[in-house]
Amino acid sequence: MSDNPHDDTPINGGYMFNPFAASNIAVYYGQHPLSRHQALLSQCQDPNVDIVILASVIKFFGHGGYPEMDTFAGTCTAKSHEMYRKSKLSFCRFVAASIKDCQRLGKKVLMSLGGPDTESTFTSELQAKQLARTLWNLFGGGTEEPDLRPLGPTPLDGFDISNENLDSSHYETFAAALRSEFARDPSKTYYLSAAPRCPRPNVSMPSRFLRLMDFIWVQFYDTPEDSLSAAQFAQDVRHARAINRSGPGNGSLGGVMMWTGETADMNLDENGRDYKEVVKSALLS
Repeated sequence: MSDNPHDDTPINGGYMFNPFAASNIAVYYGQHPLSRHQALLSQCQDPNVDIVILASVIKFFGHGGYPEMDTFAGTCTAKSHEMYRKSKLSFCRFVAASIKDCQRLGKKVLMSLGGPDTESTFTSELQAKQLARTLWNLFGGGTEEPDLRPLGPTPLDGFDISNENLDSSHYETFAAALRSEFARDPSKTYYLSAAPRCPRPNVSMPSRFLRLMDFIWVQFYDTPEDSLSAAQFAQDVRHARAINRSGPGNGSLGGVMMWTGETADMNLDENGRDYKEVVKSALLS
């Protein structure tokens, strides 16, 4: 295995990530009790998973002006001297150990930003640009804060934005600033995704912001009027694909997002297939 943290060339001759596929499955990881015992790598090794989203940065500007993040079911416990001195960040050894292996399998690993009950607002364009630079150095290809990186030196593959604070101020600037940071590292492709709630209009993530994303993972959950019933889910996915192929803007369906990968593993049908396998089969049919 290469020692270059930027080298994410797949080693498994069969799988190659296709960002334009209509059958990609993205799963969130890190906020289920099982996250303490189930390694990130187990999600990446699942042939039905294409993207794993780590959950998550929960405060944009915390102690010392640095972000604060969920501790992946309490597994982020180690701290460098700089972490103690400057921030409330911790080193997530359990998760960090799997990131390079996930990327070598061809799977993409993103960091989630925000979510419900998080502090994720901007007061100025300058603040949005500053956060983009900080995140780049903590999780991306930046090298300015090596002793503060919670997940080690390996750059993640991008960021997933889940703004639910009813204030979209300066988010477009934020997305553009992240793109500018990505351009600093031409050795790999970085992605931006967003996870808006289904009801429209969405004041937290309006359409003009969503157009800046590579992937949009609509939350068909936590909103009863838009939730998909478990019994009809596979049929609903096939129906959505049919509409997508025949309607305006056909070809834009990119797959399905699930909260969470660990939860999907535990949901089995009568044939013993887990949720991810059932949905992947529907997307491919």
